[in-house]
Amino acid sequence: MWDRDPTGFSERYNIPVGSLDRFRCTVEHLNPRMNGGKDNLDNLVAACRFCNQNRHKMKEVPSPFAFRQHVQKRVKAGRWHPPQFHHLLSDARALRGDLTIAPPRAYPRVSQPAA
Repeated sequence: MWDRDPTGFSERYNIPVGSLDRFRCTVEHLNPRMNGGKDNLDNLVAACRFCNQNRHKMKEVPSPFAFRQHVQKRVKAGRWHPPQFHHLLSDARALRGDLTIAPPRAYPRVSQPAA
């Protein structure tokens, strides 16, 4: 993700600047404002624009836990980002050693639903 000047991100990952908007850093409301979510630290996390917008375009906004599972499933199937961005996933695996999305502890005060 990037926030202000996309040039460095573009050069580092060999992506045209015009294609970078999906990776722009945004503030994700875990409990959406339209559902009464507040602008406080317990309800805010960083998310790329693509993830943030797609979660909120769904008919019913899933919980952070459910959305993380949805994203992980699609990433593993190669259906989250367009093929021209798949080299980024390879770079991320090399840096992190896996293909997982941030673990639950990265999301403040969000518990998993009871099974």
